[in-house]
Amino acid sequence: MLRKLFTHGLVIAAIFTVSAAQAGYAVYSINATVTDVYDPGNVLQGRMALGTPITGTYQFDTTAPDEDPSMEWANYNQANRGAVGFDLIAGTVSLKTDPSVPGHMHYIHISNFDSDFFHIGSWGNTPLYDGVKIDDINFDLYDMTGTALNSTSLSATAPNIYAFEQRSIYISGTDASGFNYFSVVANLDSLTGDTSVGPAPNPRLVTLQLEAVIRDVWDPSGALEGKLLAGQSISGTYSYDKTLADRDPTPDYGFFEHSPDGSGYGFNIDAGGFNFRTNSQSVPMTVNLYNGNPNDTYMVYGWGQNFPLPNGTTVEDIGMYLHDDTGLMLSSDQIKDNPPSISGGGFYDIYFSGTAPNGDWYSVVAAVTVLKPAEQSKVSPADGYFIPGQQFDAAVILKPDLAPIVDFHATLSTSNGMFMDLPRCFTLPPNSKGHQVLMCPGYSQFLMSEVNTVEFNILLLDGSHIQKRVIWNLLY
Repeated sequence: MLRKLFTHGLVIAAIFTVSAAQAGYAVYSINATVTDVYDPGNVLQGRMALGTPITGTYQFDTTAPDEDPSMEWANYNQANRGAVGFDLIAGTVSLKTDPSVPGHMHYIHISNFDSDFFHIGSWGNTPLYDGVKIDDINFDLYDMTGTALNSTSLSATAPNIYAFEQRSIYISGTDASGFNYFSVVANLDSLTGDTSVGPAPNPRLVTLQLEAVIRDVWDPSGALEGKLLAGQSISGTYSYDKTLADRDPTPDYGFFEHSPDGSGYGFNIDAGGFNFRTNSQSVPMTVNLYNGNPNDTYMVYGWGQNFPLPNGTTVEDIGMYLHDDTGLMLSSDQIKDNPPSISGGGFYDIYFSGTAPNGDWYSVVAAVTVLKPAEQSKVSPADGYFIPGQQFDAAVILKPDLAPIVDFHATLSTSNGMFMDLPRCFTLPPNSKGHQVLMCPGYSQFLMSEVNTVEFNILLLDGSHIQKRVIWNLLY
């Protein structure tokens, strides 16, 4: 029924068949040791001395095209491909590629010729907290015999560094004035590849939190195993690219098309133990807006092979249709960071449908009750009660599409007026779904009174801040 409604007038849609390379992100884990420091102006103040260990990661997009037409040379431009690049710690110094720098952020250059080399250059980097500029982070493997590499292809598998005669990391920069230059050379001790991190976060995506109540289920063959019923609550997220251009020139209509690119746009809905999720690697998604008089509409649809359910049931359609009779839902025909208002009169539905293994069709329609910006972070443990001696570590978990963490600070205040700065946390590499995590060991030992308020302040690479507060009650 839904397919007929959208075909016969509610939506004028074109069904696309698009083939696109699946985005693939990989990580190299790096271990190195500083072997040479040139710092006549004492810019670094001894923070990267001889023998200082360097650890961290380099994340990159393996699907970046080779921009060099020759067989012996390859240039993989990683600019504007999400939050990719270096994330290293050298002693107390954080060395990070800055994905917000426009133009050629960094690249990977490979040669397989008379001599082989594998080079990563990053010259758009985050300055240190005291304004010291990190102009270059260069990673170099060089083999004069030409036997270390057998191709110029870019792979998630790390090159064997022991096949290269020279293997080093080179870091250079200046003080805040730009006059005092320094350079650091480190010997690369180990390099391993890891493809488990999933896609890099996409700073263009806006993610909204969605809650709905099922109002209709059509499932004659039991594809959903009776787990989805009318009146049942469901929840999830809806993500879209806020930078897309409007392809409809008229002033009241907006048409925005997401082409398959693996960036993570679309829906991710948990319902009855099932997960209905847009496959942004294979399914195009469009957003249609009508800022009209006397009513507004906001329509999202993606038809194709989304991620199937574990029992073999397909998920072919996931969409949302918001209709407001008051004309107050939208203020223009442009997509924005903020969600459309669903507090007026009308109907606001999300739907998904597909086929059972036997080919029978099913469909689910739910009334959207909440559409708001998604939570930026969560704290574990959450607000709660604890007894003296109960031990726990704290963690702040960030949603996947945020810029990398640059700095953070935690404080504790108590109901009897005490205040303290808490010890620094440390960051964990992004997990399989791209969540960044701040791990704060032993925070339970700092609880001092009946009511303890802990506040986390986090600075991200794009300049945005996240503040998260949690209340831990101590029961004596």
